[in-house]
Amino acid sequence: MKVLFALMLIPEIALGSSVFLANNTIKIPSEFKQYFYNSEIVSQVYLNDSPLFEAVFSLHENGQINLLRILDEEPDIKPQVKNEWAEILQKGISLGACDASCPAGLVSAEYRLDNSSLKLFTSHYETEQVKSDYIYLPSALPNGVIMHNNLSAVSVHSAKTWNFSSSVISSLFGWTQNISLQSYGSSQANQSQETNIYALYTQKELAGSFIRLGIFSPDTDKGNVETNGFNTGSVAGVMWGTSNALLINNESVSASPIYITAANQGIAEVWLDNRLIYSQQLQPGMQAIDTRRLPSGIYNITINTLENGKVVDTQTAQVYKPLGWQNPNQKWRLNLWGGQKKDLVLSSKNTTENDSAFIGGGAIDYLFTPSVILGSSLLISADNYQLSARSNITLSSDDSFFAQYTLTNEDTRKNSGVDLRYYRTLSPGNSMNVFWRRTSNQNYRLTESSQQVGNTWGASLFTQLPWSSSLTLNGQYMKTPSREGVEIDTALTTKAILANRDVNFRLSAYDRPGFNQKNREQGVALGVSLSVMPSAKHTLSVDAGINDSNSYSSLNYQWQPQDEGAVRWLGAGISQSSENTLISGNGALESRTLSGDAYVQHYVQDKSTTTGINISQTLVLGEGNFAVSSGERSLGMESAFIVDLESDDPDMQIVASDSIKETKLFQGRNIIPTDIWKNEPIHFYSMGTNNGKVFPEYESINMNRGSVKYLKLKAVKTTVLVAMLQDNFGQILKHRQVTSDISSGIINAEGVLTLDSGINNQKLTVLGNSQSPALSCQLPDVLSPGKDVQFFPVIHCSPIGDM
Repeated sequence: MKVLFALMLIPEIALGSSVFLANNTIKIPSEFKQYFYNSEIVSQVYLNDSPLFEAVFSLHENGQINLLRILDEEPDIKPQVKNEWAEILQKGISLGACDASCPAGLVSAEYRLDNSSLKLFTSHYETEQVKSDYIYLPSALPNGVIMHNNLSAVSVHSAKTWNFSSSVISSLFGWTQNISLQSYGSSQANQSQETNIYALYTQKELAGSFIRLGIFSPDTDKGNVETNGFNTGSVAGVMWGTSNALLINNESVSASPIYITAANQGIAEVWLDNRLIYSQQLQPGMQAIDTRRLPSGIYNITINTLENGKVVDTQTAQVYKPLGWQNPNQKWRLNLWGGQKKDLVLSSKNTTENDSAFIGGGAIDYLFTPSVILGSSLLISADNYQLSARSNITLSSDDSFFAQYTLTNEDTRKNSGVDLRYYRTLSPGNSMNVFWRRTSNQNYRLTESSQQVGNTWGASLFTQLPWSSSLTLNGQYMKTPSREGVEIDTALTTKAILANRDVNFRLSAYDRPGFNQKNREQGVALGVSLSVMPSAKHTLSVDAGINDSNSYSSLNYQWQPQDEGAVRWLGAGISQSSENTLISGNGALESRTLSGDAYVQHYVQDKSTTTGINISQTLVLGEGNFAVSSGERSLGMESAFIVDLESDDPDMQIVASDSIKETKLFQGRNIIPTDIWKNEPIHFYSMGTNNGKVFPEYESINMNRGSVKYLKLKAVKTTVLVAMLQDNFGQILKHRQVTSDISSGIINAEGVLTLDSGINNQKLTVLGNSQSPALSCQLPDVLSPGKDVQFFPVIHCSPIGDM
């Protein structure tokens, strides 16, 4: 501020002129030079007219400028570029044209007084102005391995079963490797242990495309093509396609919710191409599947509803999460693949590899107009072919239309399907869709043929009502070989506050035709949940209803602590129906290294007990370091930092922060999930009232899918030193650069130094003209840890050679 105030009072200074040799170009009165030169100046740094970072500098009369510290950086700048220029500016450069020994292609450096900016121009100026649509990736990306493991075990009176699934993502030489498997075992005599390997491939992301080699499912991860492929199972071969992975603006939204009705508490499992991709806990009544966890695209899924480990209902639905067309200059999106069908199953009895002849296919999207997308897909094998065509039309910002036709032609059968859907956003938080679906199945035999045709017309509505209420309504008319009639599912929910307690009411009902034209399936349920105390820690819920003329009721209690302890929730309940009385208990635990839940259910009439447990954990390996995290904390993690935190004050709360989330760090080893591809900095800082500084303050690096980077952090409790420094001749030092263990600063014109220092620091260092250490200043043995600012009249300094 002193510098800016002084410059405003000097009429001889022509604002906007460039400082090359400051003492010759601008005539600064001698009484103001002491405030301008060898003082701290805050400037914005530009590299080839692009912002680089904001920093504090020291400018000398001979035109030399030195970086003292960085205040703020631009998030879009490549980290290697920022680090390179930070190192160059710390050593110092001369303003003006660079004629010899020019670092990083520097042509000239210009300091402007009108906006206090330092502009750096290099020989790469022209190429820097060309903006890419894709994220820049360096040639070397961090290697690493991330393994997500889930174990489920169920024990009933007749058998014990377990299920283990593992997904391994690794990065090696800039390629991503993926291994996905699922194992199943049972104590029953006629059951064998099986392991299904769904994926075993390596993949490389390029600007706008990708290439994949190994065993994979072509329709599970197909790049940015939205047109559905076909359920081929696993294929051993190669795949190439266009991709939005490295596109700078890569966003997608979920356009239409998927609803499911549960009669009791249970689990919803979402399956895609015979693979479990997501599971969600269900409460009695109608509710929506959390589609945020599902892949982007337009595709069909199967949803299994489980109660007590058994499948009680199965339904199909369509996920409508269009990727959008972020790059309108790219009219075509496609993928091509080919190989040999290979279903790899490892069994305790034998190993099965169901191989066949060559199988191949692909899919293509075409941007016909900005609002019309056309698509088609094809699969060819030795004995059949499958074909699909679709159109996605954006009618307005609130309306869209989707149409799809599929055809499967085999030796003995021919199947076709038509799917038409209209989506409309009524207002924020309110939506509806209407659809018609037709299926035709023809079977050919030597002497006869048969055909089955099914039609389904339907609509769904979700709307927000007054008084914190919402209504969900699904209706459809179906005429298929197995069901015919009208189906209606509806749910009404509302929230209220009674006696300072949160109360939730839910009323749901369904009426659908029975299977094979049998009696209709009907049900109605009323649920009430309320906070037992004026906080959300204790919740009591009551449900009652009728399901196919069978009445049921339940009473459940759940305790959810508000602190960050190991217990996530504990619960107990009792439910009664016309067939049985069920007493249950459940709970969930989560630590930094393990998460899981367990339940026990006792059937009174049957005198049987069922117990189950689910455990999830993530293992991370990178740069020779190993770490473990709970499955909940690392859900969806595709790259990570292993961080070892060392702090001289256990009370300091250290936080890692990026543009989306904040992660609290603990003393010792931590895992921080990071974004892939994007060069987004992670900032580390001390939170709360304790003064502290973290080194390094930020880290920014491009991460591949599967990359793991190791980082060591040091947190130091800080204090501000205000002092005057005196050399061995008794002279007060002025305009000298001084460093502590954590910071750097300039002594002002009055000889006063203000500098951050670690509480355990013992000395300061005064730099000479060549930026090399010249003097060492001994601090008192112990700085007061309770003071934010500490004053010292005089601190004595001695030449480093005399120490």
